[in-house]
Amino acid sequence: MNDVIKNKILLTGDVRTGKSTIISNCLQRAIAEYLITPNEIYGYKTAQIIKNGEISAFEITTLNSRESAIIASEDKMTPHIFRKFYVNTDAFDITIKKELEIFLARKGRLLVLDEIGLMEKFSPTYISFLSAILNEASLNVTGVLKMAADDEFLDKIKANENIETINVDLINRNFITDIFYEKINSILRPAA
Repeated sequence: MNDVIKNKILLTGDVRTGKSTIISNCLQRAIAEYLITPNEIYGYKTAQIIKNGEISAFEITTLNSRESAIIASEDKMTPHIFRKFYVNTDAFDITIKKELEIFLARKGRLLVLDEIGLMEKFSPTYISFLSAILNEASLNVTGVLKMAADDEFLDKIKANENIETINVDLINRNFITDIFYEKINSILRPAA
């Protein structure tokens, strides 16, 4: 039986199943129970910007340095196009990468990646940096991994032996919250 606790836990599943909410709620609980402080959490969260009832852009906000950047917009920002959005690779290459560098330099306790998706593929710099972090066994990482069939980048992350992926759907999301919290608790709890 394999009792190894993996310290990289990514939630995956269809859109709007509550993956980001599960992470947010579990982090709030971990803070309330003094397992971690907000200053020990690094990474980013992604939010949709809605205009006239439609998604017009995606914005990331870093969790520790509190910087924001538009990662994709209907307005032309770069020559990189994903669906109807122009992808701002500087958001990955500068804003997110800087947060990840701070996490490594300060030896942060938890890195949150919300979300790892398909737009990142326009940034080889970010992909390389992210891959190094995910391959480093000592780093605690959680986040959301976009569900996409037959994508080499995302499939490689799913196949990484350092990573546990948990599928979230509308039926299991309530009990997955408790399972996910216990996993986060086990990687944040000081060794006895």
